[in-house]
Amino acid sequence: FVGLTETGREFGGAETSFSPDNMLTSSRNLANLLENLARGKLMNAQNQQNLLTLMQQQEYRDGIPAGIAKNGGGPVADKVGFANDYNGPILNDAAIVDSPNGNYVLVIMTNGYSWAFIANLAQWIDAEMSAN
Repeated sequence: FVGLTETGREFGGAETSFSPDNMLTSSRNLANLLENLARGKLMNAQNQQNLLTLMQQQEYRDGIPAGIAKNGGGPVADKVGFANDYNGPILNDAAIVDSPNGNYVLVIMTNGYSWAFIANLAQWIDAEMSAN
């Protein structure tokens, strides 16, 4: 896991750790990683396209993709993460958004909120992108 952590740090994951007992990351680290992916800095073009296609087809679409769709947005390549703790559900969604309002990276990490909350927040952020 040391090699994986070091590789992650090379691509913007300074606070990310892949230690089996204590996996950690931050919204900034996830955004950096996705930005590098979107810009083609992580892998060759074919692997990049394959990964983005898989991310666009993953089955958990109730967060950022649902919010962007409410605004008529285009493809969303995202990766979710979720668990439960004493505060309720931990729901996270990190995405590369292709929207008429702009192409951007969006990361939403929550503790005790719902997928509907994430979708509504993503919809609002996307709408704000068009206002600016």
